[in-house]
Amino acid sequence: MIMNRLYIYILLLFFINCSSQKQLQKILSREKLSKILINEFPQTKDRLLVYSIDDKWYLIIENRTSIYKEYYIKIEKGEVLKREIGNINKPDLMLDNAFNLSNYKYGYVDFSSDEYKYYKLSQGNKTYFCLFENGDYYGEFNLSVIVDPIPIEKKLNEYLIKKIFKEISIDNKEATH
Repeated sequence: MIMNRLYIYILLLFFINCSSQKQLQKILSREKLSKILINEFPQTKDRLLVYSIDDKWYLIIENRTSIYKEYYIKIEKGEVLKREIGNINKPDLMLDNAFNLSNYKYGYVDFSSDEYKYYKLSQGNKTYFCLFENGDYYGEFNLSVIVDPIPIEKKLNEYLIKKIFKEISIDNKEATH
């Protein structure tokens, strides 16, 4: 009888801990993003597509009237380093789809979500993704760099990974010279 109660309490603590870790990860990613948005995009009314690795390196794409504006952001020693990296003219089918809110069917997703109980592959650092608009988060996930299945369009995911790794590589080359 006492062992049964003890077992139930241990299970309860385990589930509470897992749930709080999920919330903590979500909160930490949002807090870091929030600081970036407040300091680097204070006046924007545009939708922002956000992709980050380890909440340290960010690729942020801003949906402007006639272009998509891309930024690379790095957080280092509490400082935010921002670099504009390019513009993509509209229309661009992949980014047009990426900014379409109806393409995001899930709320927050991580490895403890129902959608990811049976994922096939997970490899690499933690990634964070969302489409941000007016304080709302769409398609938000905290997964890993390589994951199957991926909750966003595969070509978009490949584009984001290649783009951010290219910028991280450039950043590292500049730091060593």
